[in-house]
Amino acid sequence: MIGAPIPQDILKYEAKLVGNFTARQTIIYGAGLSLAAIIDLKILPSYVPKEIKFYVAAAILIVFFAWGNVKPFGQPLEKVIIPILQDNFLKPAVRVKAYDRAEHEKEFNKPLKSSDLKDRAKKSKTIKCY
Repeated sequence: MIGAPIPQDILKYEAKLVGNFTARQTIIYGAGLSLAAIIDLKILPSYVPKEIKFYVAAAILIVFFAWGNVKPFGQPLEKVIIPILQDNFLKPAVRVKAYDRAEHEKEFNKPLKSSDLKDRAKKSKTIKCY
């Protein structure tokens, strides 16, 4: 029989598209290169020194190359950043309005009349203490 090496964990295998880069890395690197070229050739005026153009392009490329290689928690960076942005900025959790606990205790420590019991029960259901 002919023996062939089989990876033990198939989920860790990534198919290579160009050279040693996966499809995701190729797309991200291409986007970074094209953005750096557009900024260098079209957006920055011709009188800007070449050294500054180089540093701007290098900063853009470093960000995109880091984005292509970094995998926090074993996930691609875009799968980690999107929930963080949604939870903190786009759809923040509804905050419960804080209330003055001393006023709340004064109201509920008053001597009770029989007619106030129903009102107190209604109020205690509506006010939630955390």
